Amino acid sequence: MNEHLLQVVFWNEKGESFAWDIRNYEEISLILQCGVITNSFEDDTLVNRPYKIIGHSYNILNKDNKRQEVNIYLQEIRNNKEFYRTRG
Repeated sequence: MNEHLLQVVFWNEKGESFAWDIRNYEEISLILQCGVITNSFEDDTLVNRPYKIIGHSYNILNKDNKRQEVNIYLQEIRNNKEFYRTRG
């Protein structure tokens, strides 16, 4: 695995991991700066749902897969006013 890439794990409000991706440091930084992401995660044909980033943490070495990863904690935005307010 490329040393400049980190595994990204998304976590929902219930503490369950529900999606992952592999990104470089700059992409992760941009994701965290946005504060909101939109993605259906389960199926690309679904309407995208907005998620507010409520926190993140870095795992220097995951015990299971021996990879560096960043955990991003998300909360689904359920009302449009909150979504547009977060978008600034």
